[in-house]
Amino acid sequence: MPSPDQPVSLSIDWDRARICIERFGPTAFALVVELAASARPGHGCAPVAKASMRALADRLGLGKDTVNRHLRKLITAGLIEPLHADTPFATSEYRLHLTDTGITRHRSTRASRRPRPSPGTAQPPLPFTA
Repeated sequence: MPSPDQPVSLSIDWDRARICIERFGPTAFALVVELAASARPGHGCAPVAKASMRALADRLGLGKDTVNRHLRKLITAGLIEPLHADTPFATSEYRLHLTDTGITRHRSTRASRRPRPSPGTAQPPLPFTA
Protein backbone atom coordinates (compact mmCIF):
# COMPACT_ATOMS: atom_id res chain seq x y z
CA MET A 1 0.00 0.00 0.00
CA PRO A 2 1.44 3.39 -0.92
CA SER A 3 2.52 5.80 1.79
CA PRO A 4 0.74 9.18 2.02
CA ASP A 5 3.62 11.07 0.40
CA GLN A 6 4.36 8.52 -2.33
CA PRO A 7 2.85 9.01 -5.80
CA VAL A 8 0.13 6.57 -6.80
CA SER A 9 -0.83 5.30 -10.21
CA LEU A 10 -4.16 3.80 -11.12
CA SER A 11 -4.98 0.93 -13.41
CA ILE A 12 -8.48 0.30 -14.67
CA ASP A 13 -10.07 -3.03 -15.56
CA TRP A 14 -12.38 -1.67 -18.24
CA ASP A 15 -14.71 -4.69 -18.20
CA ARG A 16 -15.55 -4.05 -14.53
CA ALA A 17 -15.38 -0.27 -14.96
CA ARG A 18 -17.89 -0.41 -17.82
CA ILE A 19 -20.45 -1.97 -15.47
CA CYS A 20 -19.84 0.82 -12.95
CA ILE A 21 -20.10 3.48 -15.65
CA GLU A 22 -23.35 2.00 -17.00
CA ARG A 23 -24.82 1.90 -13.49
CA PHE A 24 -23.72 5.33 -12.21
CA GLY A 25 -22.73 7.28 -15.30
CA PRO A 26 -19.40 8.65 -16.56
CA THR A 27 -19.49 11.70 -14.28
CA ALA A 28 -19.77 9.57 -11.14
CA PHE A 29 -16.98 7.32 -12.43
CA ALA A 30 -14.75 10.36 -13.07
CA LEU A 31 -15.43 11.42 -9.49
CA VAL A 32 -14.33 8.01 -8.17
CA VAL A 33 -11.16 8.16 -10.30
CA GLU A 34 -10.36 11.65 -8.97
CA LEU A 35 -10.86 10.53 -5.37
CA ALA A 36 -8.84 7.34 -5.91
CA ALA A 37 -5.93 9.28 -7.41
CA SER A 38 -5.73 11.63 -4.43
CA ALA A 39 -6.47 9.10 -1.68
CA ARG A 40 -4.03 7.91 0.96
CA PRO A 41 -3.89 4.43 2.47
CA GLY A 42 -6.55 3.87 5.11
CA HIS A 43 -6.92 1.36 7.91
CA GLY A 44 -7.24 -2.06 6.34
CA CYS A 45 -7.08 -1.97 2.57
CA ALA A 46 -9.61 0.75 1.67
CA PRO A 47 -7.98 4.08 0.72
CA VAL A 48 -9.25 7.34 2.22
CA ALA A 49 -9.65 10.53 0.18
CA LYS A 50 -9.95 14.01 1.66
CA ALA A 51 -11.66 16.58 -0.54
CA SER A 52 -14.31 19.26 -0.56
CA MET A 53 -17.12 19.23 -3.09
CA ARG A 54 -16.00 22.62 -4.33
CA ALA A 55 -12.44 21.39 -4.90
CA LEU A 56 -13.71 18.27 -6.69
CA ALA A 57 -16.02 20.41 -8.81
CA ASP A 58 -13.13 22.70 -9.77
CA ARG A 59 -10.81 19.80 -10.66
CA LEU A 60 -13.47 18.08 -12.79
CA GLY A 61 -14.94 21.24 -14.32
CA LEU A 62 -18.38 20.55 -12.80
CA GLY A 63 -20.81 22.42 -10.59
CA LYS A 64 -20.70 21.72 -6.85
CA ASP A 65 -24.35 20.61 -6.92
CA THR A 66 -23.53 18.08 -9.65
CA VAL A 67 -20.65 16.70 -7.57
CA ASN A 68 -22.91 16.57 -4.50
CA ARG A 69 -25.59 14.65 -6.43
CA HIS A 70 -23.10 12.09 -7.75
CA LEU A 71 -21.37 11.71 -4.37
CA ARG A 72 -24.72 10.93 -2.76
CA LYS A 73 -25.43 8.35 -5.47
CA LEU A 74 -22.05 6.68 -4.83
CA ILE A 75 -22.54 6.82 -1.04
CA THR A 76 -25.99 5.20 -1.34
CA ALA A 77 -24.47 2.43 -3.48
CA GLY A 78 -21.71 1.83 -0.92
CA LEU A 79 -18.78 2.70 -3.20
CA ILE A 80 -17.89 5.73 -1.07
CA GLU A 81 -18.27 5.91 2.69
CA PRO A 82 -18.24 9.34 4.37
CA LEU A 83 -16.04 9.34 7.47
CA HIS A 84 -16.90 12.80 8.79
CA ALA A 85 -20.29 14.47 8.67
CA ASP A 86 -19.14 18.04 8.01
CA THR A 87 -21.12 20.81 6.40
CA PRO A 88 -22.11 19.97 2.83
CA PHE A 89 -19.31 21.87 1.07
CA ALA A 90 -16.52 21.58 3.66
CA THR A 91 -13.54 19.27 3.30
CA SER A 92 -14.60 15.73 4.13
CA GLU A 93 -12.97 12.32 4.20
CA TYR A 94 -14.31 9.40 2.21
CA ARG A 95 -13.33 5.73 2.44
CA LEU A 96 -13.28 4.29 -1.08
CA HIS A 97 -14.49 0.78 -1.81
CA LEU A 98 -12.96 0.30 -5.26
CA THR A 99 -13.53 -3.42 -5.81
CA ASP A 100 -16.62 -2.99 -7.99
CA THR A 101 -15.22 -0.01 -9.91
CA GLY A 102 -12.40 -1.80 -11.71
CA ILE A 103 -9.90 0.73 -10.30
CA THR A 104 -6.70 -0.51 -8.67
CA ARG A 105 -4.18 1.74 -6.95
CA HIS A 106 -0.45 1.02 -7.33
CA ARG A 107 2.65 2.46 -5.76
CA SER A 108 4.48 4.58 -8.32
CA THR A 109 8.24 4.37 -8.58
CA ARG A 110 10.60 6.22 -10.85
CA ALA A 111 11.24 3.03 -12.81
CA SER A 112 7.55 2.29 -13.34
CA ARG A 113 6.82 5.84 -14.59
CA ARG A 114 9.36 5.67 -17.41
CA PRO A 115 7.93 4.44 -20.68
CA ARG A 116 9.32 1.07 -21.62
CA PRO A 117 9.98 0.31 -25.26
CA SER A 118 8.13 -2.62 -26.73
CA PRO A 119 10.27 -5.60 -27.76
CA GLY A 120 11.58 -5.11 -31.25
CA THR A 121 11.07 -1.34 -31.25
CA ALA A 122 14.43 -0.34 -29.79
CA GLN A 123 15.90 2.64 -31.59
CA PRO A 124 19.27 2.19 -33.27
CA PRO A 125 22.10 4.15 -31.63
CA LEU A 126 22.75 7.58 -33.05
CA PRO A 127 25.88 7.80 -35.21
CA PHE A 128 28.81 9.32 -33.38
CA THR A 129 30.82 11.93 -35.22
CA ALA A 130 33.95 13.51 -33.82
